[in-house]
Amino acid sequence: MTYLMRTTITLPEPLLEQAKYYAVINKTNLSQLIREGLTTKIRAKINNKPKSLLPMPGSLNISG
Repeated sequence: MTYLMRTTITLPEPLLEQAKYYAVINKTNLSQLIREGLTTKIRAKINNKPKSLLPMPGSLNISG
C-alpha cells in the first residue's frame, strides 16, 4: 500500500498556472500531474543510466 505525503514545493507563478490549466483540461488534479511528471522523469533517468561494466569471462585480473 502506498501512502501519500504532503509537501510544499516552490514554482514560478506562470508554471503553476500552466500546470493547473493542463490538469483541468486533462481531467486530473495538480497532485496527480506532479506525481506522473516526477515518475516519468525518474524512470527515464533510471532507464538511461549506464550499466556498470562487468568483467568478461576469461579476462585478466590486473588489479593486483
